[in-house]
Amino acid sequence: MFWDDIKLVTEQVQKYGLRKPFVDLGGLEKPTIADYDLTIKTGDQSARYVGLRQRPFDHIDPSYLILNPEKGDPAIEALPQKYINFFGTAVCLNVIEHIENPLEVFRAFYEIMKPNSLLVISTVFLFPYHPSPRDYWRYSPEGLRFLSKEAGFTVLECDWRLSIPASAGILDIHTLKPQEIISVFVTLTKGEFATTTGVTYPLPNRESGNEIANRLIEIEKIAVKISNCVEQTRTSLDSDSTIAYLQKSRRQIADVLLNLPAEHLPNIYLAELAKISQNLASSAIKEQPLTEKEIIFIEQILEEQRQCYSLPEWEYIPQKWAKNNLKVKGWNVESILEIRKANWSRFQELLQMDKPVAKNYGTHNTYMAYAYVLALTTQRKERISILDWGGGLGEYYLLSKALLPDVEIDYHCKEVSMLCQAGRELLPEAKFYDDDSECFEQSYDLVVASSSLQYSENWQGVVSQLEAVSRSYLYITRLPIVHKVDSFVVLQRPYQYGYGTEYLGWFLNRGEFLNYMNRGKMELVREFIIAEGFPVPGAPEPGEGRGFLFRPRGTEK
Repeated sequence: MFWDDIKLVTEQVQKYGLRKPFVDLGGLEKPTIADYDLTIKTGDQSARYVGLRQRPFDHIDPSYLILNPEKGDPAIEALPQKYINFFGTAVCLNVIEHIENPLEVFRAFYEIMKPNSLLVISTVFLFPYHPSPRDYWRYSPEGLRFLSKEAGFTVLECDWRLSIPASAGILDIHTLKPQEIISVFVTLTKGEFATTTGVTYPLPNRESGNEIANRLIEIEKIAVKISNCVEQTRTSLDSDSTIAYLQKSRRQIADVLLNLPAEHLPNIYLAELAKISQNLASSAIKEQPLTEKEIIFIEQILEEQRQCYSLPEWEYIPQKWAKNNLKVKGWNVESILEIRKANWSRFQELLQMDKPVAKNYGTHNTYMAYAYVLALTTQRKERISILDWGGGLGEYYLLSKALLPDVEIDYHCKEVSMLCQAGRELLPEAKFYDDDSECFEQSYDLVVASSSLQYSENWQGVVSQLEAVSRSYLYITRLPIVHKVDSFVVLQRPYQYGYGTEYLGWFLNRGEFLNYMNRGKMELVREFIIAEGFPVPGAPEPGEGRGFLFRPRGTEK
């Protein structure tokens, strides 16, 4: 079992409501639980294995039932002989890859579930061979949707879940070779469904054999408490009780971190505390004076930060796209999601005010240039469609609606799975894709790739796909450009922005880029200067941010 499975089930039951009886199909009283994040952050392969002092879902329903053939219970296919329309909530976690006949099992699921019930299934898509006693199948979201609908279920959610690249440092425990892990889940109901939310279930305490991992677990728990406190009391942050609680949390953070070995402090600060800092900075606690212990902590953490930032934000990679030789987490990480979500409400507010919509020249210039592009696209139109390639949570959609409130905007966004999931919740009227192929099934009036094209190793292939679905305009912007040297690759460490990750990206030669664009159906309409230079130590030339607006050749001006 993955620790993420416990989080997934908890999230889904909180979201849709618990129905009883609750059953874990194929589960164990004391399963082996893997929390890969702990190994990634500590570098210790054994740190991933965590234990609970309870059964995995006692925090949701202490009376829940576990059915497993290993303890004499019927196989899933045989359960309808004993249970018909019986279970209100069921989970089946990392089991269906081991069964012989998936469709037969899904039909058995349908028979044992009550109407208006909730069934959560998770399984692996990429994972080493693990017979238990056999290992038959790997499933995509499309495969799970097909089996679910064939069995009669209604699909509430179905998506990718865990996404851990081989470069993250997780080893196959048997071969000691790097392994990539991708999981997938589906949440189902039977018949008509009514959501019954309003209950929050604190996750169970977990323990690792690695002391540093246990400190990380403590910090995560504090972060969740602070986030909940700030969110629930955002309208009454001047209350004495709220201030006292946040001060207590701040002291807890100091106690945990002051007891860590100094060499672990920078990594853990960057990995865990960025989101805590964001929440505390938005609360009234920032106005309260620091205690003596906190002052000591601040002095120590600042010194460790200085040492950490001796690693430059930018690094020139002469061997081009050398992802296999670097620890590169990429964009699908929790810290990026948390920062984006923390900034979401403020961006909405700025769009309704008379102030600049960004704190720096580059970002403000980006938005104003986009406004120009949007105006061209919308000429004499009452409705437009937009594909935002790498569009985050949909910030360009908010900007578009603020600029053109009377125009109907059909907004589509391609992003990594974490941001897609959050975007669907924030903007239910928009469409989010974490699958490249789905967003290319139609064409659009405007296709935007803002600070995203450079992160694709095969940028030419991405451009070809974007061109093919651009009816009126293709706008590629916030693109790092060089003029005198060939295109090259850099590694960026965006730690100072609270992003606990790293990613590779191109600095493209302007001539090479435009020559490639000119080869096909597109012609350049206008070039934009977006941001000043990006100095990269050791690179043959500093880059600068540029934007390029294209349209199909022969389009009426």
